[in-house]
Amino acid sequence: MDHQFLPKGGTQLECPSLVVIVNLLLEFASAVGDQLSSTRKPYFAEISLVMSVLSLILSILDFTYKIQARKARFRCKLPIPWFYYPSRGYDRIFGSSTDAILFFCGVGQLIVSTINCSFTERGRDGPIKVSVWPLVFAIGMVVSKFMEKPTISKES
Repeated sequence: MDHQFLPKGGTQLECPSLVVIVNLLLEFASAVGDQLSSTRKPYFAEISLVMSVLSLILSILDFTYKIQARKARFRCKLPIPWFYYPSRGYDRIFGSSTDAILFFCGVGQLIVSTINCSFTERGRDGPIKVSVWPLVFAIGMVVSKFMEKPTISKES
């Protein structure tokens, strides 16, 4: 359905699934860095911040690639100014729940990491010790996969 690549081995690798897995790993690494950071170990907070920035950049690059591949256009259309598919007079909103979950969880984890990093740089422990964004991310991915419509094969 989405971008598929065929490596030399002959097996198909779906790029969106790869992006989701890499993003999930970055989210968990960022949360672990937030947990391990303290006034004696401020470098964990910095690593966490870098991981959350990478996660957000990855989700933005993935969404930008999808916009270009599907030729979606931005429309300032009420009630939601957003990207729309070019077919049928730009009536269908572009994007999926997976894209939204990737972006909002990335922003949430970036906020948590920034707060913790700023506190540890000032010599204090961060106020947020448990980040729920990786858990929200994982649950959102599972729910969006279950709500996805199955693809209908034309061969059968």
